[in-house]
Amino acid sequence: SETLSVSIGQSYNLVTPLQMAKMASLLANGGYEVTPHLGKDVLNQDGSVHRSIAISKKPTALIGTAGLDWARKGMVE
Repeated sequence: SETLSVSIGQSYNLVTPLQMAKMASLLANGGYEVTPHLGKDVLNQDGSVHRSIAISKKPTALIGTAGLDWARKGMVE
């Protein structure tokens, strides 16, 4: 009886939606981890850019190329 509740997201999970989104982006970005941000620039009161937030992509050794291709194919299907 727990399978149905798990499939719709109403069961015991130890991950947050942000952690799941980060894992999906890891697969979509080809194994590069991207830190999520709420914006890309910090603006002054007049609307000009005060500072830009650097978006870094760091490679991970989570899975090999074959495993990454397999996981990406599974997500497409």
